[in-house]
Amino acid sequence: MFGTGNAPVRVDESQERSKSMRNLATAAIVAFCTLGQTGQAASERQPPLKIGIVKTLFRGMPENLVRASLRPFALVAEAQTGLQVEMTTESSGMELARSIESGELDLGIFQGIEFAWARARDPNLQPLMVATYGSLELGSCLIARSDSKLKSIENLAGGSLAIPIDSRLHCHLYLERLVARSGADDAKRFFKDVRMPANAEEALDDVVDHSRPAALIDKVAWACYQRLKPSRAAELKVISESESFPASVVVFRSGRVSTPTLELLQKGMLKADKQPLGRQLLTLWKLTGFIEVPRNYLPITESIIRTYPWTGRLPSTYPDTSLQVGTR
Repeated sequence: MFGTGNAPVRVDESQERSKSMRNLATAAIVAFCTLGQTGQAASERQPPLKIGIVKTLFRGMPENLVRASLRPFALVAEAQTGLQVEMTTESSGMELARSIESGELDLGIFQGIEFAWARARDPNLQPLMVATYGSLELGSCLIARSDSKLKSIENLAGGSLAIPIDSRLHCHLYLERLVARSGADDAKRFFKDVRMPANAEEALDDVVDHSRPAALIDKVAWACYQRLKPSRAAELKVISESESFPASVVVFRSGRVSTPTLELLQKGMLKADKQPLGRQLLTLWKLTGFIEVPRNYLPITESIIRTYPWTGRLPSTYPDTSLQVGTR
């Protein structure tokens, strides 16, 4: 149990998730061994390309597995591009943006909303390619049983809510906005209990089984649940849905990295999901692949921060990334 405020926030472990992580960790080690010679050859050609990634993308993942996946993923990038790549993590999107601005890093992988906040401060930050998670646009939804009398977030005041530990930032921002619109100033105080199961399936099963009155879930996860468990999904209803949030994105700063290098990286990483090792490491990071930046991507980032501006803090339900599944 961890967190502050009146509502306790609990983290539950999932045996199946742990098994999956172990399998992916094995794949990471195999990637390291298989691609090591490629990386060594690349290192003889030019200085490494330094890429940072926000820790917020790894919510719910043990810290040791995060570290274990960085070098193998860099080796996948090297195999696709011929460039030497070094990867590191940054605590937040703003910290990542500052490291790119200072020249400590060449590129960064941001959650879309964090890129939008950072670009509002530094317009020289530009998207190179989008890292997808089943959809070009992200969102979240509040879900209850079909036979429930719940009609809005207000009906949950003083009650219980499930939100998966690995939920991305847009889910917590939407929850915070719903609570604020109800007149409350803090989501953790609004609810008597906020439970954080290991994944969306477990959270939705809790609602179906009457263990929790509602769950706030990523839209991609909700669509997956409907596909995998149609009979149970039929017992649920969506009470409200969020606006569209931009997907995660690979970012560079204008004038910092040469155009040929950017083109080579983009061309190579667009194929990362075409090889088995690349797919497994993408799955580990809850990504499905990289695509070219859609025309509407920047307009979405500019629009979303009018509704969700940077306030200088993350939502109260969004625990520190060091508090991972299995550590408490």
